[in-house]
Amino acid sequence: MSGDKKVVIVTGAEVAERIVRTALDRFGRIDTLVNNAGMFMVKNFTEFSQKEFDDTLRTNVEGFFHITQLALARMVEQRSGHLIQITATLARHPIAGVNAALASITKGALDAVTRGLSLEYVKNGIRERATFVTGETMHVDGGWHVGRW
Repeated sequence: MSGDKKVVIVTGAEVAERIVRTALDRFGRIDTLVNNAGMFMVKNFTEFSQKEFDDTLRTNVEGFFHITQLALARMVEQRSGHLIQITATLARHPIAGVNAALASITKGALDAVTRGLSLEYVKNGIRERATFVTGETMHVDGGWHVGRW
């Protein structure tokens, strides 16, 4: 990573609160939230440990929950905002030989909640900048979702 850039994975309320507070102190508002954190492990389903399940759930779902709740509350006050969810293609399209059940469980949940939140908050002006796009999961996966590989 270069210079002053730092990757922070949100797994708890206190980290989410610190991130939102920092954004508000620096910019005065929150216009866009991109949820991109995620753990991805490939192994047979019966081989996953409880710790791997807990860590994946905390990173992929709990982090989303806390940061999105806080950011959405600010966007509602502003009556505008953009919520972007980046998820794994496996949430909708399993790939033979890529045994990633924990990613499918957690990223599938985020895929579903993204559509629900788009309906819940569109009346508050929260969506992507394109006025005819909302509740979509965009596949940024090099073509995996269309069988490129």
